[in-house]
Amino acid sequence: MERRSSLTGIEIKAIVDYLSQITGSYLKNFYHVGEFFTMSFSHGIGSRKELVILPGKSIFLTDRGIEKPEVPSKLAMAVRRRIKGSRLVEVSQIGMERVVSLLFSSEKGKFSVNIEIFGRGNLVLTNEDGIIELASSYRKFRDREIERGKPYLVPKSKFDLDSIEQMDIEIWKALTSLGIGPPYMNEVLGNTGLDPMRKLSEMSEEEISFLKKEILNLYNAMRNPTPVIYLQDGNYIDFSFIKLNYMKSNYKEFDDIMRMLEEYFWGFLEEKKGEKREESLEKARNRYLEEAKRMREMGDFIFSNIPALDLILDKVRKGLDDQAVMKIDRSRRSVVISLNNIEIELDYTLNAVKNAQKYYEMAKKLERKAEGIERIKEEKEEREVLTYRKRWYDDFRWFISSDGLMVLAGRDRNTNRILVNKHMEDDDLFFHVDMPGGAVVIVKCHGKSFGDATIEEAAVFAACFSRAWREKLSSADVYYVRGEQVRKHPPPGMFIPKGSFFIEGKREYRRVDLRLSIGIIRHEDELRLISSPPSASWRMIAHLNIRPGNITREKAVQVIKKELERRMGGMKLSLDPKEIIRAMPPGDVEIEG
Repeated sequence: MERRSSLTGIEIKAIVDYLSQITGSYLKNFYHVGEFFTMSFSHGIGSRKELVILPGKSIFLTDRGIEKPEVPSKLAMAVRRRIKGSRLVEVSQIGMERVVSLLFSSEKGKFSVNIEIFGRGNLVLTNEDGIIELASSYRKFRDREIERGKPYLVPKSKFDLDSIEQMDIEIWKALTSLGIGPPYMNEVLGNTGLDPMRKLSEMSEEEISFLKKEILNLYNAMRNPTPVIYLQDGNYIDFSFIKLNYMKSNYKEFDDIMRMLEEYFWGFLEEKKGEKREESLEKARNRYLEEAKRMREMGDFIFSNIPALDLILDKVRKGLDDQAVMKIDRSRRSVVISLNNIEIELDYTLNAVKNAQKYYEMAKKLERKAEGIERIKEEKEEREVLTYRKRWYDDFRWFISSDGLMVLAGRDRNTNRILVNKHMEDDDLFFHVDMPGGAVVIVKCHGKSFGDATIEEAAVFAACFSRAWREKLSSADVYYVRGEQVRKHPPPGMFIPKGSFFIEGKREYRRVDLRLSIGIIRHEDELRLISSPPSASWRMIAHLNIRPGNITREKAVQVIKKELERRMGGMKLSLDPKEIIRAMPPGDVEIEG
């Protein structure tokens, strides 16, 4: 079964509804990365602030680190000039077509970024009059043209659900025009038992009514997504925003459509990046080798014609004419000589032998560069980049306590709220530093017994990911309560700041030191880079300890990356600096080793 590589119209409708949550945020930057694009926003959904755009395939929010080009493309620069810093005011879909439209507003005016998720895909920027200003690809079609200065037109369906009785077309074409492509089409056809090749004009009123009911049931179900990815022989082959009865493959469930799309389409993204990287390395290597060959041939030519070339060079130095001299550049001390139908550039201050040696040296340098690229390619093959399949708990910071319990911490105010509202049970433990500004930390108890070590470790985690670290305190007080004592709303007449929680009953307190371990752990058969209290670091394959200090996180990351890769020894892992920063507390550090 061929792997699905694009979205349907009804999926795009669900995505548009989801992305409406980020309206009001500002576009921080726009990037052109190979064959896809990304938009970084001032705020997102949880920690997801980067919109990945795969024209012709998909669009999703991510918080994964994406390597950006050092030099922006002309298209990226042109888009930035128009909409960087603009406010996102609307996310919409054109009918049920596979086009997502992002409307931005600023002092410069209003612009729309139209993302085509059909055919070869496109990214088209229009002004407030709908006139095309930029596009990632300019094309002519039978009924529309993507060209600067032309109005932006999208091929629209002539039908909708209310006029389905008037369609003199096959059922499968009608479903497609309503945004219902595979695999949802198969679900509707399976539930109705209708032949997809049958024409609507040949159906009875009862059959039309039954079909419309199934379509409405599908539309309604898509409002409450239960996303899944389907697997065959362990490989991803398809996905759906709701679980489909007709799909008999093994499947993997997700609690969020963005997480599912990120998981499914990340492979396409990495394949494109990898292909581009390998292609550019191979091109550079071949270019160096070809140029080195040419340099050696020039050196050989000089050695074969030493007497004649020395005579010409001597004339040039004396200011005499020679018909073999084509060009002289006194500022560069160079002369271009034509001998035996071959032109060669020489340094006229040197004799022929030294000029030949100069060409051989240039050849050696180019060959060393080609060898360097070959070593890079070999190291890439040998060194495995630390990657893993993202789980629900990766939206938070987490570690496994000494007693084997999962401890979770919010990354910001929004993930603090999600952690409490969605993942905390009454018998879980809730921790927070005894000062404003800190992560909510939860111990997932699941009715299991545990010792004092888990309480101590969770308290350390709460203290480290708080204002206490930024203020370079050596210790801090942390309180903890049962989940059942945490209330989202205070009693009548009492006010608590937005994003805070009200605690009922007695609190238990711990004073703990601010120290943290950063390292590699094997969890669910995958290697992960996490941080944990030092007492729980025995689970790590390799780690370093840190505490509040005077080294910026950006500088510390390079040391931590190099040392952890060294300590991993034969595993030859390559660590992403952005992943290391995500695991670190908010402030300067000192590395203890």
